[in-house]
Amino acid sequence: MATVSANKLELLQIADAVAREKAIDRKIVLGAMEDAIAKAARSRYGSETDVHAEIDPKSGELHLSRHMQVVDAVENPASQITLDDARRHHPAAQVGDTISDKLPPLEYGRIAAQSAKQVIVQKVREAERDRQFDEFKDRVGTIVNGLVKRGERKEPIAPGIPPFWAAYAQRSQLFANDGNGHFRDISGANPAFCGRAIVGRSLVYGDIDNDGAVDLLVTSTGGPAQLFRNIAPRRGHWLSIRAIEPALGGRDAYGAEISVQAGGRRWQQWSHPASSYLCSHDPRAHFGLGPVAEIDSIEVRWPDGVLESFAGGAPDRILVLAKGAGRAAPSSSDALTTPGKR
Repeated sequence: MATVSANKLELLQIADAVAREKAIDRKIVLGAMEDAIAKAARSRYGSETDVHAEIDPKSGELHLSRHMQVVDAVENPASQITLDDARRHHPAAQVGDTISDKLPPLEYGRIAAQSAKQVIVQKVREAERDRQFDEFKDRVGTIVNGLVKRGERKEPIAPGIPPFWAAYAQRSQLFANDGNGHFRDISGANPAFCGRAIVGRSLVYGDIDNDGAVDLLVTSTGGPAQLFRNIAPRRGHWLSIRAIEPALGGRDAYGAEISVQAGGRRWQQWSHPASSYLCSHDPRAHFGLGPVAEIDSIEVRWPDGVLESFAGGAPDRILVLAKGAGRAAPSSSDALTTPGKR
């Protein structure tokens, strides 16, 4: 087999670079390159010619060959050869064998080169999709991170988003806590929030109208901010707590850890309004209490570590708790140490 004129080192460098970038096996990239080169060669030798390309994975040496089947009577000269003709170069050939003959070096034209590039791109995309599928096929039901890439979108776009940004738009999603450590996708039942695609940037939550239901404000690139009021039917009691520090001008006690005890359960929250992109949430800690009709007690661990206890009482109200107004409480090992919503 004859060596095709090509930069051997360059072929391996390209294969290595694509394999690293796409996180796929180097053998797959080399295979895609071989398929592409073979397709380009068929543009010269005929589309029915069985052309094979081989790249040595260590040296980068590139070879071309033509495979033909040995037959008694030729029906397709591009892929078949008679026994007599085959034995001129392969004396041991038999009918039914496939013989391989070397092909001379090629200089590919513009069209052939473009065709070869398309084959490589398609093969790499298929390998990348297979890799991604294998990586996530066993993670159904889990929450994962992903990259947003520009592509063609057919879903409705929110009003006011320019055409350039519309290509990046995605629908928002909404998940409900089932109370058993899992979340359930309820996007389909909330078309106002999830029905139109946006280029989402930040999600701000807070009780805008002080009715005990958390509302949402969404901002997007190239589009207007959208406020969504929570009009879900009441399904339980609630409590909203704002922790302040009078000695510091009455400012919000960011970093305060708040826990509510009722009916043998404990709910924990963290006064921390900065958890989304370039925005600030409602500084109040919101607690969904379900059927609880009476709150036993409230504890606040202030940012300086001081722990205070406050009286409980009826739910469905907004409380403002000031540092120093509660009863000093002993430190306990089960005090809140990390933020969370329940």
